[in-house]
Amino acid sequence: MYEGSPYFEYRSKFTLFGVPWVHVKTRKWYSNRPGVARGIIAIGDVSIGCISLGGLALGGICLGGVSVGLCSLGGVALAALLAVGGVAAGTAAVGGVSVGLFALGGVALGQVAIGEVAVGKLTHQLNSPDSASWSSSWQLIKELINKGFKL
Repeated sequence: MYEGSPYFEYRSKFTLFGVPWVHVKTRKWYSNRPGVARGIIAIGDVSIGCISLGGLALGGICLGGVSVGLCSLGGVALAALLAVGGVAAGTAAVGGVSVGLFALGGVALGQVAIGEVAVGKLTHQLNSPDSASWSSSWQLIKELINKGFKL
């Protein structure tokens, strides 16, 4: 961290192909520009890295308000593999509103969709009388997932 700088910043000395192992960069309360962190492990207002944590997180494994990557967790999560969030989109998506090949959530849209409102090729609505007991729901969920992999 430099005196007078609008950012708090830490950069590890160890690098891999010129990319720092750990990079943390956040703005101080009086700065109006976000701190952008780039590293193997990146933590910042905007973070780009293999493991990324920030308001906007981009990379492999992401955790943030808006996260985009291979596996994402956040308010809005977009992922190639697994997305978990309020609004989630990915191959497998879990969230309030989820869109994906396999979708689980309040509103689920996908090939295999499970939720209060489920739209897709194979669906299970959790508010139906068939889903009254957990054991019957769990059995049905396993059957739907197995059918989904056979599509």
